[in-house]
Amino acid sequence: MRESRLIGLVITVLGLLALVVLIPVGIVTPSNVERLALAPDFWPNIIASVFVMMGIILLIAPARYEVPSSGEQPYRSAHATRLVLLLGILFGVYVATPRLGLVVPAMLMVFGLSWLAGERRWKRLIILSFASPIALAAFFTYIASVPIPLGVFEFIYG
Repeated sequence: MRESRLIGLVITVLGLLALVVLIPVGIVTPSNVERLALAPDFWPNIIASVFVMMGIILLIAPARYEVPSSGEQPYRSAHATRLVLLLGILFGVYVATPRLGLVVPAMLMVFGLSWLAGERRWKRLIILSFASPIALAAFFTYIASVPIPLGVFEFIYG
């Protein structure tokens, strides 16, 4: 129970740090944004707020999220490996986006994260990996009118 509370405290502090310091200092938001959802700081604020809520949940009710004592070491080892793979995938997307645009790295990310989550049906993996980033790119391009880096899919802007 003590470990979950410590993790909850760290997550809460990181989320508050992002909300109070990192986002206001690091993201320039113009005062004339017509729609709140199109503001540059909208999604970072949402994500940081979710971090704070998750941390508070772990602080309040840690017993529900504790690792079972039997077989604890293999459980922790598997989760540590998944965490390292997750961070590797996210870092790869961060590095690849300026070169390839957002769509191709997002396809690879969706594939990798779905694989990490346990999906092993190839047809479903491939359809999900291709369809969701292309649909999101089309949404942001045509409906929200928000330009995103598309890389090899620049023809979408037509």
